Order: sequence, then C-alpha cells, then structure tokens
Amino acid sequence: MVGWSHPNFGNLLASCSHDRKVLIWKETAVGWEQTKEHVEHEGSVNAVAWAPHAIGRAVLACASADGDISILTQTKGTPFMLVDHYACWAKLTSVTFCVVPGTWFLNMTPLGNSAWSVRRKH
Repeated sequence: MVGWSHPNFGNLLASCSHDRKVLIWKETAVGWEQTKEHVEHEGSVNAVAWAPHAIGRAVLACASADGDISILTQTKGTPFMLVDHYACWAKLTSVTFCVVPGTWFLNMTPLGNSAWSVRRKH
C-alpha cells in the first residue's frame, strides 16, 4: 500500500509491505530519495495514512498485522521520528485520520471486526 502526503509538506510518498517495513520517499530535483526506513513492527504492515495538513506537520500512521499502530512525524527541517505507538491487539487492515480543532482521531479496522478509534490532542 502507498499513501501521498499533503503537498504542503513536499512530495512525500509512504509505502508499506509484508516485509514489516514502512518506507518514506521524498521527491528531489534528481528523482526519488528514501528518507526513512521504519522497521519497528513484528508483522506485515498493511496500511499507511497521512494526517490532514490541518495538524500542521507531516504525521503518518502505520497499521500492522502485529496489532500495533505506530505514528511517525516530521517538523520542517527535521528527520521523521517515531512519536507514538499503540498496541491494539488485533490484526489491523486499515487506518485513517479524522481531525477536529485541537484533536485528531485515528480510525482503525481490525481483520474481521468493526472499526474503532483512538483520540489524541495535537
């Protein structure tokens, strides 16, 4: 699976795979350059989702079959960093963001179950 960030943060592309990796790519004048390799998950990473630009920085959620969600973020001029990790105890198949002023929600869909959310102030 792949996901594009909002253009306000540059041309960023995130990819995930069964190899348990999340890769973040940035377009440069000479082509695409890998800027981050995230290898914290114990199972395949099944989904990535960028937060809406209203949060004010590039934020990426990564959902894994190991039942965990990791959150990576970057502020202008800094490398991507792991800032949060949620243990959900379910094999996750999708993740999306929803933002309301001052708060964001992370909506997750476990394999074979209905969706549920995590709330966090930004």
